[in-house]
Amino acid sequence: MTGRPSPELLQKLAILLGEKGFTTDPADMAPWLEDWRRYYRGAAAALLSPATTEEVAEIVRLCAAERVPIV
Repeated sequence: MTGRPSPELLQKLAILLGEKGFTTDPADMAPWLEDWRRYYRGAAAALLSPATTEEVAEIVRLCAAERVPIV
């Protein structure tokens, strides 16, 4: 498992989801990377917010092809 998405994968996901569904901005991602008690902090290459089940399926397909985990 590679663990990190390639720049090409991130570009495909950005095109698929558009501005409303894709971000790599640390400030936008910060609330989603920390638990409510602030004990645990995660890391992510991007935050994805798919709007349809078709988008979810395509995200899973693209990430599986590159062996990139999804949380």
